[in-house]
Amino acid sequence: MSLPQLVMLAIFPVLISGCQSSKPATEKISGLVNFEEKPLASGRIEFMPKSGEGTSAGTNIKEGQYELQLQPGSYDVRITAMRVIGKQKVHPEDPQSQETEISEQYIPDKYNRKTTLTMGVPSSGSQDFNLDAVKSH
Repeated sequence: MSLPQLVMLAIFPVLISGCQSSKPATEKISGLVNFEEKPLASGRIEFMPKSGEGTSAGTNIKEGQYELQLQPGSYDVRITAMRVIGKQKVHPEDPQSQETEISEQYIPDKYNRKTTLTMGVPSSGSQDFNLDAVKSH
């Protein structure tokens, strides 16, 4: 074997091990989201690191339930949900135009765009975080 081939054989395992990234530890998080004292039928919950560092994560809410993996840390929490409030024609000037549904975000801003919800995720295993404080007022 030539010297360049021997050098590549010696370096190759180091290159491969350097390319493998270790994923940060995550914890299983689940819970119940209530709106107006009932489980939220469907929506979305998102977690944004308060420090601005780390990874944001989110998942769908179904019948009030959610579950996902998060890195330990402090998060701002946003909850969103849409509901149909009517229909409109795609092209209002055309009587033959198809109709489309009109939806609105109905969770108050203090739980999404201007969230006041926060959550701390400890590094001690699976956690249940229920968000029962979501009210329409």
